[in-house]
Amino acid sequence: MTEYTASTPRRSTRLNSRDPSNSKVPIAAESVSTGAKAKESEEVINVGNLVPDLTLLNQDETPVNLPELIKSRGLVIFAYPRASTPGCTKQGCGFRDNYPQIQAADYEVFGVSFDSCKSQKSFQTKQNFPYDLLSDPEGVLIERLGAKKPDGKLFRSHWIFEKGSGKCLVKEIDISPLDSVDKAFQVITGSIV
Repeated sequence: MTEYTASTPRRSTRLNSRDPSNSKVPIAAESVSTGAKAKESEEVINVGNLVPDLTLLNQDETPVNLPELIKSRGLVIFAYPRASTPGCTKQGCGFRDNYPQIQAADYEVFGVSFDSCKSQKSFQTKQNFPYDLLSDPEGVLIERLGAKKPDGKLFRSHWIFEKGSGKCLVKEIDISPLDSVDKAFQVITGSIV
């Protein structure tokens, strides 16, 4: 029998009989050696956080680095479930129709979905979108922005990032196509639609 002193923590007989070297408790990967920077890169972006340092391909398979974009203009990113579907077309066309005013307010627009570059190109061409569509088939950006559903699909959403600093000013998750456009436009232009 084990003797305990006031400074020795008590353990149940069941736990006391276990060999600690056979413990099956998993160790979190980030606690081993990846450090805070790796853990930070996996966190969901919220209002006040910086734009993720990610590069995705646009509809023309050209790499687009998000922090580079922020240096010269504010950034609106909108996420849509699937290219060329009715709700996604409404959302995309809303941003298209307001694009001149959005640019006049010193912002650039980007759409993002799980779709391939080829699907994005077809969608952009068919709807005459003046802005780029980003392909995120693995959902890396979509997940970082907090728009990935537990079932692997995505919430229709939008985010607004500040010019220069890259700070997230607005995060709207699970929003209707028209509300997405109206609310983003209102924030960017400081007006009510």
